[in-house]
Amino acid sequence: MDKEQGDLLSILEQKKEWLTKMLDITRQFKVMLEADRIDEFEDGLKNREIMIAKIDGLTNIERKISTKSGADTVIIKKQTQEIIKEILKVDKENTELATKKIKWYKEQIKSINDRKKGMGSYSQDQRGDAFYVDAKK
Repeated sequence: MDKEQGDLLSILEQKKEWLTKMLDITRQFKVMLEADRIDEFEDGLKNREIMIAKIDGLTNIERKISTKSGADTVIIKKQTQEIIKEILKVDKENTELATKKIKWYKEQIKSINDRKKGMGSYSQDQRGDAFYVDAKK
């Protein structure tokens, strides 16, 4: 194995490692969404953006290295493609869950606002000016 091939293999291994971490955090998002742990979910998204930047950097380096591939690099590239497919699948599930959660939250907020309006109308002073009419006069 020449130096270029070794460098490529090293880059691909690092990329695979970061993709695996990204898959793990993407799977955790579902648990966070189901448990309404929104702050943790937001932090996870920030961490995932950092991971994406690192993966993109490795991909750029990978493209600059010679395109000749050995058996080892072909295997790792196939494994990374499978990880990416799994990330996309889990992302789709998470997006659907997040959409359902947002819809539910909107319905809850609307319900609360409607109740507030009803309570506000009821609690307003219903008395107007009163007049007394003496029927004897």
